[in-house]
Amino acid sequence: MGAESAVCFQDVPLLSLAENIEHEKEHCTGKIRYEAYGLRLKKYHLYQKDARPVIYGETFLFIIVTPFFTSITSIILAY
Repeated sequence: MGAESAVCFQDVPLLSLAENIEHEKEHCTGKIRYEAYGLRLKKYHLYQKDARPVIYGETFLFIIVTPFFTSITSIILAY
């Protein structure tokens, strides 16, 4: 938890999201995580606004993968 506010987006094909919703309706007895509505945004536009993938894990892994994500961002923004 950092000092900045954040919003999380799920990067999933639309069909997979529909499958997740149906699975939870049929099998989940607790809190439902998905609903049948949402926003669809192009990843390109999110990257233009400094959105980046979330990396869960140890700090040393972040240091290792940062150059990779920097190069991927350049490719996406050039597209």
